[in-house]
Amino acid sequence: MLQRLDWNITEFFNQFAGKHQIVDRSIHFLADYSLTSSMLLLAVICYLWFREKADSRPIRARMIAEIIGAALAGPISRGLQLILRFHPRPLHDPSMAFQVPYSVDPEILNHWSSFPSDHAAVYFGLATVIWLHSRWLGAAAWVWAALLCVLRVYLGYHWTSDILGGAAIGILCVLAFRTIVPRVLLSQALTWEERWPGIFYAFAFLACYQVGTLFEDLRHLGASLLQAARIIGF
Repeated sequence: MLQRLDWNITEFFNQFAGKHQIVDRSIHFLADYSLTSSMLLLAVICYLWFREKADSRPIRARMIAEIIGAALAGPISRGLQLILRFHPRPLHDPSMAFQVPYSVDPEILNHWSSFPSDHAAVYFGLATVIWLHSRWLGAAAWVWAALLCVLRVYLGYHWTSDILGGAAIGILCVLAFRTIVPRVLLSQALTWEERWPGIFYAFAFLACYQVGTLFEDLRHLGASLLQAARIIGF
């Protein structure tokens, strides 16, 4: 039943693909680039971080734990892609005559299973962080995360079930890490922020950049090191 729902939703969106270049390229830009997706959500979290002035320490402590949860939702989803049964993306499913939208590489993500969506995990994880600290900004963030994921369905990167699975992982990770991260570690992190704000925010910037790009640089570095190890015989 779920497979049929996946098929019907993808088929519905795919009927509009490949007809207007400007539409397809705009959708590709919104869905596939960090600036308009995860980076935008992280910018809202930065605003919320600095918004609280009085008694902000407990609020910031919770926010650090939540951001860790959202950050780890991506690697957890990617790990599940590796260990679960391979699930081809709509773009590569031979049983579907998928019309590839303009500007999408037909071979992209060809060797990666589609379930669950690591993008959805991070998007909804970050949106949940926002919602926990501002209901109206959080509602807007959830709508934006959902829209981004719908666009990824349009592009053929994911099925709807991939999105739902990733979204569940992102939300649950944030809620779980909000309670399981030891308070002493969060208190220590905030002490560093108060004593050495320059160093703290320099590392925070690098960490947020990696989360915003779904650790793309680190993944490329790991792949390069693995390839080099194979070449030299390790």
